[in-house]
Amino acid sequence: MSAKENLWAKRFEDVLAIDEIKRRADRPARPLLCLEKDTIEHACFRIESELREVFVTTSRAAEILQKFIEHAYSHSLSRYSDVPKFLGQCYDGLADIEPYFPHILTGPAGTGKTQLGQALIRILPLASTIQPDTYHPAIPLIAVRHVAIKTTKSLPGVLQTLVRSAHTSGVSGSRSAASIDACARWQYICGTSLLIADELQFISQSSNASTRIAQVLLGLSYLLVPTVFIGNYSLIHRLRKRPQEERQRLLGMPLILLLPDLPSSADWASVVKEYQCAVPGVYQFDFVEKRHELWSLCAGLKRELIKLLIVTYRRCRRSGKTVVCWADIESSYRSPDFFDQRTDVEELIAQSIDGAKGREDLRCPIPTNLSLENEYLQALKDIRSQNLTEAVMRDAMTKAERMAVNREQVAPPSMHHPKRQSISKGRGKKLSVKDLQENAARHRCQPPK
Repeated sequence: MSAKENLWAKRFEDVLAIDEIKRRADRPARPLLCLEKDTIEHACFRIESELREVFVTTSRAAEILQKFIEHAYSHSLSRYSDVPKFLGQCYDGLADIEPYFPHILTGPAGTGKTQLGQALIRILPLASTIQPDTYHPAIPLIAVRHVAIKTTKSLPGVLQTLVRSAHTSGVSGSRSAASIDACARWQYICGTSLLIADELQFISQSSNASTRIAQVLLGLSYLLVPTVFIGNYSLIHRLRKRPQEERQRLLGMPLILLLPDLPSSADWASVVKEYQCAVPGVYQFDFVEKRHELWSLCAGLKRELIKLLIVTYRRCRRSGKTVVCWADIESSYRSPDFFDQRTDVEELIAQSIDGAKGREDLRCPIPTNLSLENEYLQALKDIRSQNLTEAVMRDAMTKAERMAVNREQVAPPSMHHPKRQSISKGRGKKLSVKDLQENAARHRCQPPK
């Protein structure tokens, strides 16, 4: 390794392009087979585990990932410009430089923020070693460090996960400043260029949550490494209650919003298509054809959609079925098993209609990317309008017409069986009242079987 060669920055050069980011981040579905032979709960476990692993790099996700990678690359370019400078700071201590303002990735719960953080780890180079010159042994070369704030809710506990054991003997509550310095030095020696802190909602559940959050996040922001904090809206609400000097440090960068994909977007179609690939033959309707309806039942929240699919599958298995039709999905949405999730979806829709503040955990407290927020709010409003229209149409139907529609919903789709000409309808076309009446009339004219 030459004195002027920057291998710390070179490791990021292959992952700066969007196409390469998507290639490394994507996690395609692995088809699950023979689910009907499993017990009900084990089959549900397999489906849920696989769907949670699926990751489709949407356009918004790719944009966010590229932003984080560019910050890591910039850090390596500036902090590891040559070997003599690197070795000097390893021995003499880090230069007195201004800490980075942290990035905060936020959005409603269930949008895939944690999955995005995991995708970032997949993209970046694996940990290895580097030998700066012939006089020094090989040292670790780590592109990204990830810490999940779960049971570890104090700054010393978090630092212990980031520093090797030789440096943690002095980590205690009374020596937090020294611990931060030791941790920052170790991250520099290891070439760490990005730090991800996730599961921050666990801190926000404690009685003195606001103080604990500030202590942990401020401590991590002083490690002199670009930092990404991942948290729900409740985290931002708590940070806004802190003193001004803390808000300036922690909220100094614009929030990075990860909102649900829009129902009409190619990204949402790709997501639901990949979900169906994980469970071939189980759900007897085309996810892509029903993508708007699926979106309206989960407000675009992937976690809620997975929950709905699992609830429906479990209910069907308990009733003796091994496949799921669309009517089962609608029934499960209205069931007690989906009550909490349905409450959140309907609350999101209500907030988009009347503009009320509503629950803090469902709204972003700081105006940020207004175009993204407005598009999502408009999609929620469209759900409300569609639901009202369908309610009016149902009220206008006769009993025979309702029975005809129910038979259409239960019937297997054309993707699995030949289409029945007597009740066929245009793919993707919404039924009008006239269409429903004509379908019912055709059913009445059919000879009894």
